[in-house]
Amino acid sequence: MRCGLALLGLAACVPPIVADTADKSRDTSGDTSSDTSGDTSADTSGDTSADTSACVEPPVADAGPDLTADLAAGAVQLAGGGTGGCGPLTFQWAIQAMPAGSAGSAAAFEPDAATEDPRFTPDVAGRYVFSVAVYDEASWSSPDTVELTVR
Repeated sequence: MRCGLALLGLAACVPPIVADTADKSRDTSGDTSSDTSGDTSADTSGDTSADTSACVEPPVADAGPDLTADLAAGAVQLAGGGTGGCGPLTFQWAIQAMPAGSAGSAAAFEPDAATEDPRFTPDVAGRYVFSVAVYDEASWSSPDTVELTVR
């Protein structure tokens, strides 16, 4: 500790200024220069990502139950979900199979294929198979599938 405020005639102890110790390894390069940038600002980057270093349970995707719908009904709600993992889950849907003549694509998901429960508008009757996988900021789950039969 540094003590004393001699100019004011007061005795006070002030804790020492501690340098950034994030890198605890010893520098043996012989470089004796120091950082004189004067940057003492706090980290305000807004990084709110989860600490996944202690995460032991991988995420698990759930595509929901198989569905049956009428072509005339229009959009069909898929009922996806996910559990486990670390941090918020990100969803990714894909079409694995569709009936002959269908022009189905990822663009057919509403609002988009990265939504937990997207709607899909089939364009022909038949069997569609969808998969969903979830990401938890550390790893992807195995995909889960759901079958949609359109009459």
